[in-house]
Amino acid sequence: MKNSIFLSFIVALIVINLAFFDSILIGFYAVSDILWLSGFDLGCVILGVAFGVLFITLLVYFLLKRDRKNMVCPVEFKCPDDLTPLELGFLVDGVVDSQDLSSLLVYWASKGFISITKDGKTLKRVVEKLPESATKYEQNIFKKIFVDDKKIVADDISKRLSGTSVVENAVTTVQNSIGKQYFDNKVIYFRQIFIILLALFNYLTIMFFRLEYYVDIFPIVESYAIVSSILIVIASWWHLTYYDYRHKNNKKVGKIISFVFLVILFAAIIGLDCYFFWTDLYQVIFLVIVSVLIFFAILMCRNLQIYTKDGVKKLGQVLGFKQFLEVAEKDKIAMLAEQNPQVYYDVLPYAFVLGVSDKWIEKLEVIKQEGVLIDDNVLTNIIIFNTFFRHTNLNFVTLVNVSTLSKVASHISFGSNGGRGGSVGGSNFGGFRRR
Repeated sequence: MKNSIFLSFIVALIVINLAFFDSILIGFYAVSDILWLSGFDLGCVILGVAFGVLFITLLVYFLLKRDRKNMVCPVEFKCPDDLTPLELGFLVDGVVDSQDLSSLLVYWASKGFISITKDGKTLKRVVEKLPESATKYEQNIFKKIFVDDKKIVADDISKRLSGTSVVENAVTTVQNSIGKQYFDNKVIYFRQIFIILLALFNYLTIMFFRLEYYVDIFPIVESYAIVSSILIVIASWWHLTYYDYRHKNNKKVGKIISFVFLVILFAAIIGLDCYFFWTDLYQVIFLVIVSVLIFFAILMCRNLQIYTKDGVKKLGQVLGFKQFLEVAEKDKIAMLAEQNPQVYYDVLPYAFVLGVSDKWIEKLEVIKQEGVLIDDNVLTNIIIFNTFFRHTNLNFVTLVNVSTLSKVASHISFGSNGGRGGSVGGSNFGGFRRR
C-alpha cells in the first residue's frame, strides 16, 4: 500500500499515548526542568533549530526531486497491451482499486474467455481455465471466481473472493512488478517520512509548551496535540491520494475538497494555538510559523515526482492514448475498425480503467452509423459490458483493512485525568504560568 507508513504512524501515536500517557508527561516535565536550568527558554531554541533543519532538508529534497512537468503525451493510438488493465490502473495512480480489478472481467471478455448474458446479471465461463500466457494472478482470480461453475451471478463475485488471499496476492504482485519498474519508491517513502516527522514535531512542540502551565483538570491540550498531529497526517494522506489520482479519472472535486479541508484544518490549528498559548506571544508566533511551514511542506510533498524516467515515459504514452480515445475523429476510428473490427472490444478494458469508456462507446456508435462493418455480437457485448460496469456495484473486495485503527481509537478516553497528580497531569486550559 503506497501510503502504509501513514497508517502505521497514526496507530503507533494512539497506542503509545494510550499505554504510556503518564510516563510521557513525566518525561516532558523532566526535560523542561533541565532545559530551564540555563536561565532562558533553551527548549524553544532547540525546537526551532530542529524544525529549521527538517524544513530545509525537505526544501532541498524538493528542489532535487520535484515534478518538472516534462512529461510528453503524444496523442496517438498506441494501446498499452503490454500491460493488463489492472497493471495500467496501478500505473496511472499508484493504487489498485475495485475499478482496476473489475476491468479484468472486461479484459477476459475481450479475449473470449468469458461472456455476459444480455440482462447484464450473469457471467458465463467460455474456457475451462485461462491460458498459460495469462499472468498467475489472473489465473488464480479466474479460478476462484468460477471454481467448477459455468455461470456466476455478478453479485456473487465479491462473496467468492471475500476472505481469500487471491486479490491481496494480485495487488502485491502488481505493486512489486509495476511499482519497481515505473515508480520511484524512495520518493514515495521519503515524502511519508517527512510528513510524519512534521506531524511529530507539531505533537512534541505542543506537548512541550503545554508544560509551561499547570492545572489538574481535563487534559485538553494533550488531547489537542495528539488529535491535531493525527489530522495533519490524515489530511496529507487524503490530499496526496487525490493528487496522485489526477492521471486517472480526473477527480477534481475530490482534490479540491481535500485541499479545502487541509486549509480549514491548519486555520483551526493556528486558531487553537493562539487560544491555548495566548499568554506567551513568543510561543504563539513560534507555533503559527511552524503550522504555516508544515502546510507549505505538504504542498511541496504533493509535487514530488513519484515516477521513474521509464514511468514518466510510459505514463505519457498512456495519457496520450487516453486523449486519443477522447478526441479522435471518426475517420481515424473508422480506419482502425476496418483493419480490425475487434479493436473496439480490445480497447474497452483500458478505456474503462482510464474512465473514458462512455466516450469510446459514443464513437463506436457513430462509426456504426457510418456503415463500417462491425460484428453485431461484438457491438452488443461492448454495450452490455459498459452498462454492466456503470450500474453494477461489484465491490470486489476491501483492499485496506482499517479495523485495527478503529478498535484502537474506540478505546481512547480523554476523560478525567484519572488521578494524575500535580503539574504532570495538568493543562494550560484556563491555567496559570508555571514559570
